[in-house]
Amino acid sequence: MKIIGYEIRKNYLKRYLIVIIFAFTLVNVISIYGYYETSHVFSTEKDDSWSKAFWDLYEENYKGEITIEKINRLMEIYSPLYQACVVERTFNTEYDPDTFTGYEFGDYRMLDLGFVRPMEYAYTYREKALEIANNAKQNMIFFSSIDNVYQYRSSLKIASLYEGRQINNFYNTEMYDNLFSYDFSSFLILLTVIVAIVPVFVAEKETEMNLILSISKKGGKKTVRAKIASACFFVTGICIWFTITDFFAFAAFFGLTGLTNNLYALRDFMLTPLDITMWEYIIVSAGVKILGMQAVSAVILFISSLFKKALLPYVISLGALFSMMLADELATTKHFNPFDLIVNRELFRHTNLIRIMDFPVHEYVGVILSVALFFGVFILTTIRVNKNNAWLTGGRR
Repeated sequence: MKIIGYEIRKNYLKRYLIVIIFAFTLVNVISIYGYYETSHVFSTEKDDSWSKAFWDLYEENYKGEITIEKINRLMEIYSPLYQACVVERTFNTEYDPDTFTGYEFGDYRMLDLGFVRPMEYAYTYREKALEIANNAKQNMIFFSSIDNVYQYRSSLKIASLYEGRQINNFYNTEMYDNLFSYDFSSFLILLTVIVAIVPVFVAEKETEMNLILSISKKGGKKTVRAKIASACFFVTGICIWFTITDFFAFAAFFGLTGLTNNLYALRDFMLTPLDITMWEYIIVSAGVKILGMQAVSAVILFISSLFKKALLPYVISLGALFSMMLADELATTKHFNPFDLIVNRELFRHTNLIRIMDFPVHEYVGVILSVALFFGVFILTTIRVNKNNAWLTGGRR
C-alpha cells in the first residue's frame, strides 16, 4: 500500500491538477444553475406567484401518500377551471386576488402541470404495470404450448418484474428528471482523467526514471501495478466527487424531495427493469459510471505506456475518447463501449433482455460484464507492454 500511496501523491496531488478539479467543479455548478434556469417549471425561490402557489399547495396539501381525499380535493378545484379554460374558454383574463396565481388560467396550468398530470400518472401506474404483467402471462401460455423455452422464460421474467408495481406516494420529480438527464459533469470527469492519467507512464520515460525503476528493488511489476491501482483510486474518487456535487447542486436549485419514491415514478423510467428508489438509483448509476470511467482510464493508461513523450498520448487519448462517443451515438446495440455505462440512463429506462444460453438476461448485466472484460483486457495488456519495456531496457531480473 505504501507504493500505491506514493504513486497517488506523485501523480495526483499536484497543484495544477487540484486547481483544474476545483475549476471544473465551479464550472459544473454554474452549468447546473444555468440548466435550472432554463428547464425548471416551478422555481424553488418562489419569486413568482405561479411557483409560490405550487410549493405552498405541495407542502401543505398534496405531498406524500396519495389518497382518495386528496384526489377529490384537487378535482374540486381543478374541474371548474378545466371547464372554463379548456372546454368553454370563458375564463376571466383580469387579475383575480382570490385565485392562487392571480389569474384563472394560471391556476389551471399550475394545477394541471404540477398536480393533475403527475398524480394521474402515479395513480394509474398500477393498472398499466398489471396490464404488462397479464400480457406477459398470456405470452407464457402461448410459448409454453409451442415449446419455445426462451420466450417462455422471457415472458415469465417480465411478468414477475411488473406484477405488483404501484406508486403510493406523490412527490415533485423535477429534480430527478433533470439530474438523471444531466451529462456535462461526465464530460468534465473525462477531461480530468485524460489530464491526470496520460503522464502516469510517459512522465518517467521523459525523465528516464523508468531506467532506474526497472532495476530497483521495488521497480518493475510492483511499480506498474501500483500506478494502475493509484489510477483506479483517482478515477473512483473524482467520480464520487462530481456525483456528490451534482446531487447537492440539483437539490439546492430544484428542491430535495421524494428520495424514497420509486424510480418508475418518473415517466421516463416507466418501463425500467429496476425496482428501486430514487436514492438507490443515484448510487447504482454512480457505480456503473465508475466502471465505465475505469474502462476509459485503462485505455489511456495503455496509450501512456506506449510513448516516451506526452503530446502524442494526449492527442490519441482525445481521439479515442471522441471515437467511443461517436460509436455510442451510432450503435444500435450495446456491447463493449464504456460510454454505455458512463451515460447509463438508456440502459435502465427500458426492460431489454438478451439471450445467453437460452436464458433471458437483462441487457444492462451483459453490458456491465462486457465493459468489465474490456477493462481487464486493457489493464493486462498495459502490464504486458510495461513488462516488455522493462526487458528491453535491461530491467529483467
